[in-house]
Amino acid sequence: MRRLVLISSLHLQMAFSSLYEEKCPFTRDYNLIKGELKNIDDYDKTCIETALHGVNQMVLSEWGNNTACQIILVTDGSTGVGPMSLKESLATANQRSAKIPFPVPFSFPAKLHIICLTTASDPCFIKSKPLYQRLIDMTGYDGTISVQDTFSNEASVTSMFQKLAEEIYSTFKGTLKCGNLESKIILSPAPVPYTKVTDFDSQTYNLWDVLDVCGFVSVGDVGSPMAISRHLILPATSSSNKTEHVVKNEVDITDDDVMDDSKTPSFCVLLHGALR
Repeated sequence: MRRLVLISSLHLQMAFSSLYEEKCPFTRDYNLIKGELKNIDDYDKTCIETALHGVNQMVLSEWGNNTACQIILVTDGSTGVGPMSLKESLATANQRSAKIPFPVPFSFPAKLHIICLTTASDPCFIKSKPLYQRLIDMTGYDGTISVQDTFSNEASVTSMFQKLAEEIYSTFKGTLKCGNLESKIILSPAPVPYTKVTDFDSQTYNLWDVLDVCGFVSVGDVGSPMAISRHLILPATSSSNKTEHVVKNEVDITDDDVMDDSKTPSFCVLLHGALR
């Protein structure tokens, strides 16, 4: 059995072989995630396609098809053998029925990152790398393949994960404004650039770091608005040295929570309470 960790604004952990198993539901409880990592066993074989079907189902049932996700596939560099191998899955990807299509590209915006716990000189990895890259290309987004030059110890593996986290989980910090009120905020997950492709041109749009509230509309009048992505708006509070921002883990933000972190009233908290 190999391991797959799926991450968006919350974290989900699943393991897979010829079947997949949800080891930990979407959560911000990192101790729970670490605890489940110790309980993963080896089973019959590697079937990456099965895992990706599971990812599609879990994300769609929890978040819908508008939430951007980061998917991290952790493996030993093997793509499996025989009919359920990644090579066979990619070779038959265009032969699937409309009811059960190949799971990639995903039904939601997602980047696929593959971490191989082996070395770049491993013959198995050298054979598997083109297949991994093809799978990433099929997602339609830029993903990554991470592998060590020399497999040494636990510290080097930790360093590889830390490097990936720094690259893909950059924090979006900005300012929320409404009239004369404003507040420093953090969006979670961080917005990604949006590219609009037409027949003759393509344009990429990046979110500005100032979000200006122009007005309010009743939910009844809006219905189900179209959205490129959805994000939590969290107040960014200054630390004692004024050089860092601290993000609280709780989704529910109250005035008492903010007063513990900062004596400055937060417009973000006021807006959150007013829109409840």
